[in-house]
Amino acid sequence: MLFIAFLALVVRMAFRKRVHEAGLQSRYPPDRLLLELSKLRMVEMANGALMITEVTKKQREILEALGIDSQELVARLDGARRTAS
Repeated sequence: MLFIAFLALVVRMAFRKRVHEAGLQSRYPPDRLLLELSKLRMVEMANGALMITEVTKKQREILEALGIDSQELVARLDGARRTAS
C-alpha cells in the first residue's frame, strides 16, 4: 500500500510540474484541472475502436497547453488496452 501511495505522489508531482511549465497554474489549480479532465469520456465502438466523446473548449485548452493531442491520447490508450489484454 505504501508503494502505491509513493507512486501516486510521483505522478502527482510530475503533473504539477507539467502544469507549472505550461503556465496553467495561474488560471487553474491542479486539482481543478484534474476535475475538468476527469469529465472526458471514452466509448468503445462496435468494431472495437475507441473514441473520445466531445471535448469542451476548456478541456481542449488544457490539453493543448499540456501538449496533449486528444487523438494521439486515444491511440495510445487503445494500444495500451490491446497490449494488456
